[in-house]
Amino acid sequence: MFSSIVLGAQLLPELIANAVVLIGMLGYLAYLDFHAFLYVVEVVGFGIVTYRVPVLFGVKQFRRVREYEDELQIAFRGLIGGAKELRLSAENPISTSAMCFWAPKAGFARLR
Repeated sequence: MFSSIVLGAQLLPELIANAVVLIGMLGYLAYLDFHAFLYVVEVVGFGIVTYRVPVLFGVKQFRRVREYEDELQIAFRGLIGGAKELRLSAENPISTSAMCFWAPKAGFARLR
């Protein structure tokens, strides 16, 4: 967290300088030809929108894929854990009647 604060503080002077140059250039363009200024502002606005909309869509899709991958990882862990349990039970078989008495009562409460 500290490094991100330091990075932001390092970028702040450059950001302010760029903003002053941009405002100065747009102001001078507005002074020279107001219609050209409006055109440039419209084109820049259109460019921002056409860039941000696909990026936002992509970020949304990445989040969905990440959630699906998390669910898949949980399923794989369950599958691997089940395979280990089957291997252990094959090595040490227990009858089904003994399993009923062996199971904790909290497990029976969950089944209701």
